[in-house]
Amino acid sequence: MNEMATELKFLCYLDILGFKNRITEDGFKGCYESIIKEVIEPYDYTDKVYLISDSIVVISENFQELVANCFSIYSTALGQGLFLRGAVTKGQINKFPTVQETGNKIVIPYLGEAFLTAYKQEQSINCAAICIDQETFNGFRGHNT
Repeated sequence: MNEMATELKFLCYLDILGFKNRITEDGFKGCYESIIKEVIEPYDYTDKVYLISDSIVVISENFQELVANCFSIYSTALGQGLFLRGAVTKGQINKFPTVQETGNKIVIPYLGEAFLTAYKQEQSINCAAICIDQETFNGFRGHNT
């Protein structure tokens, strides 16, 4: 079995809070679609952006671009009355992950170690916010702990 090639990149995992409870509310669909129309669709991101139900995943080689794009998504959602919770990490991402659609099958790729790390970090946050994991934060401060 061939091992999948990986790259070291930044990843932000965002979760729309209360999605399951609000999906039937009047206007909720419009709020969700406004994030896509105002922030996702108009821009040609150098980052990869995945929207999967109540999750948004942004992957980039550039930390500043990742933060700017995630802040834009976060602030647009907040302006629409949607709260997001997310986490940023740096780690292994499977190289060239693409969504494949064949007939009635859609395969969303396994994004790699960084996705799992960010997902676990997001689950531990107890408020609407975007946090940076300690290892990534320390990397910017020049510390190795």
